Amino acid sequence: MKDRLNAPITWDRSLRGYRFEQSMPNASKYSLPGLWFNSQEIFALLTMHQLLSNLGNGLITPHIKPLLARLNALK
Repeated sequence: MKDRLNAPITWDRSLRGYRFEQSMPNASKYSLPGLWFNSQEIFALLTMHQLLSNLGNGLITPHIKPLLARLNALK
């Protein structure tokens, strides 16, 4: 991420992992790039949304609601 996306991250030996370095220039303004889909992926997501929306209430509704919420969040 640091080399390819210029993310302000550093290795923290005490945590034994990487973390965002707040003292680096522009660190507070940094954000990861957006999510990009190709046309086939968008079509698949829209189809899935349509199918899930048309199921109505039933036994699997409680299990489908979180997935439908995730699809709605992508809009």
